[in-house]
Amino acid sequence: MHNDKTMRHFAYILTLLTTVLLAGCSIDEQQDGESAQELSLDISVAPWQNENLPMTRATATEEVLMASNDGFGLYCAGFHLANNTKVTWDAVNRRWYYGTPVLWKHNMDTKVNFHAYAPYDADGTFADASSFTMTSEGLTFNTTIDKNSTDLLCGRAINAQRTATNKGKITITFQHVLAKLSFGTITNNYGRTVTLQSIEVGGTFYTKRTWAMATGEWSDTGAESSEQSKTFSSLNQNIAEGATADISSTATDIMQMPGPTANITFTFSTTDFGTETATFQVLLEEGKNKILNLTITNNFEVVITD
Repeated sequence: MHNDKTMRHFAYILTLLTTVLLAGCSIDEQQDGESAQELSLDISVAPWQNENLPMTRATATEEVLMASNDGFGLYCAGFHLANNTKVTWDAVNRRWYYGTPVLWKHNMDTKVNFHAYAPYDADGTFADASSFTMTSEGLTFNTTIDKNSTDLLCGRAINAQRTATNKGKITITFQHVLAKLSFGTITNNYGRTVTLQSIEVGGTFYTKRTWAMATGEWSDTGAESSEQSKTFSSLNQNIAEGATADISSTATDIMQMPGPTANITFTFSTTDFGTETATFQVLLEEGKNKILNLTITNNFEVVITD
């Protein structure tokens, strides 16, 4: 049995050891009497915006992100979370998961900036062969008009803090940061059947541009552009007099970096006038889906309708 002197010595050593261990913890781990809380995420996706044109369903939603193994990338310089971490939906535990639990050890008054983007690919390559480079400056996106089927989503949580209320959860709302051009319907009021032969989209489009982390906006520093075109040819879609035809499956959506004006030319064939064309100019704006719905009048004037 230990005597009192031995017990006092043991208690002293235990107290000393505890002091040393606490001193070895970072100040972040001794935050205001609060234990470190696991970083968790609340994710949502804003819809495409439309201006004077009909609304359509967004190509990416929170459910799409949940179902996709690609998930999204989470970036936070200086945080002990990896600088570019893949985040996917854990359906079993109903949470966004980044491989291993991450404790938010910063003091409650520490502000942190989180950035996210989707889709994510560890190789830096999108499914349509567009590519990007992730740095502390932002997401440098490369694409051409003939390889443009991937929606790009970006979101931020600026000056995020761990509080007693949010318990380490941050909220990120993804925005569509590309510009979208969609094809809707053609209504034929010409008085006889017409045939849609082709649709051509052309103009000077960006081939390289950076989504800047600091501002949450596109940056033209180092941007590149070139004259490009994409043609949906040999359509041969007959549209009877008085009918409305859906061309959305014939001509697929086009998504590009915002800024340029696109020239869209529709080519028709008629029984009396032969070949007729109608050309429109549409400004490609960030996060907006411009849908072209056309009406052909009895004088074969083709106009964009809402």
